[in-house]
Amino acid sequence: MSHLSPGAVTWRRASRLPAHGAGCDGLAQEVGRSLSGSSPATSAGPQRRRWPPSGVCAPRPGSVGTRSPQGQGSTVQVAGLLPRRWHDEGMSTSDDRALSFGAAAEAYDRARPSYPDEVVDWLLDGVDGPVADVGAGTGKLTSSLAARHGDVVAVEPDAQMREILQATVPGADARDGTAEHLPLGAGSTSLLTMAQAWHWVDVPRASAEAARVLARPGRLGLVWNYRSPADPWVSRLSAALGGADSAGQMDGIRDDGPAVAAPFSSCDRIVVAWNHLIDVDSLVTLAASRSYVIVRPEHEREQVLGAVRALGQERADVDGSVRLPYETYAFRYDVT
Repeated sequence: MSHLSPGAVTWRRASRLPAHGAGCDGLAQEVGRSLSGSSPATSAGPQRRRWPPSGVCAPRPGSVGTRSPQGQGSTVQVAGLLPRRWHDEGMSTSDDRALSFGAAAEAYDRARPSYPDEVVDWLLDGVDGPVADVGAGTGKLTSSLAARHGDVVAVEPDAQMREILQATVPGADARDGTAEHLPLGAGSTSLLTMAQAWHWVDVPRASAEAARVLARPGRLGLVWNYRSPADPWVSRLSAALGGADSAGQMDGIRDDGPAVAAPFSSCDRIVVAWNHLIDVDSLVTLAASRSYVIVRPEHEREQVLGAVRALGQERADVDGSVRLPYETYAFRYDVT
């Protein structure tokens, strides 16, 4: 069982910053109000609110193209550049994690949530030409884009993920490629999206490639689902999962906006809060699909998954459902 659901949430909205501002610091303001709406998965949708695109964010000085997993200013390295002994000693790198998903492609597809309707609609607003979803995985965002827009190319480097994508989104044109080496012609797409993926890229190279393939006007759309940090149970779940480096990187994106390079600068941002309803087994499967769990030694992985199962059983309602609150952060960069 896995679907979007209603639930009590706290809404956040973006305030306006100039394009040359010091980043997205201070963008979030609490709004104590709950609303309801439809969802891509069920007729009973999440309680949520979409704010107009009035929030403008810009990378903080010094962060453009330099975000590290720890937020300390070093570009994420491409595969093969870290000493081999790190791997031999059982230490995992960001590249191990980025390349690990194929090993759990089916778990990823079964348990990972989709994205709220209004986030997808907001990304597509005003887009008339072709769309490219890069780092498409098993097609979580691709399927929503294709249902609305039709003309979608899905770019995914992992063959196992791409195989599932082709089965679940047969209307999409699935291609092998990466954000740094896109299998797309110059000026061939009006919208380029990346969901749960931009934090893996070489920012200057990926920004340059996005600029190359985007028509003018064109748009880069970046999306992340975050487990809501306001829920104490979620904090315990996150602690059980580990992945501190990844959590620090995600916090940096959520608080400051993603690192980008020229020609991308100022962006609009929305945040949508919603609930993911799953059962305990699906929660464990979701945990097993996390990159920082996949790369752990087997005995550590089993310990993590056992702790997650115990937390799920503690949280489960009488019908066995577990409410996992999310906030979806979406950023769009328009270029002319």
